[in-house]
Amino acid sequence: MIIREGVSFPSRVGSSVYSSINLNELVTKNNLDYENIAVDLANSSSKLNKIKNKIKTQIKNNYLFNSKKFTEDLEKVYLEIFNKKT
Repeated sequence: MIIREGVSFPSRVGSSVYSSINLNELVTKNNLDYENIAVDLANSSSKLNKIKNKIKTQIKNNYLFNSKKFTEDLEKVYLEIFNKKT
């Protein structure tokens, strides 16, 4: 999915997530870039497959897709913050 980064919070979150999973090439700043990427991917099965494979790799390896590890790490941060306050 291609996203257009805007000024709203949701659009910023989307571009942040894409950045963290190394999919910056799917984040656009304007409608023309959005359209150009969409047409390029529609016309190039090799580029589309490359993106799909990249996503599959990220799902296997990126902590954002590992909810257990993500939650454990977040809990550790919360505990560190709590322990500093007490």
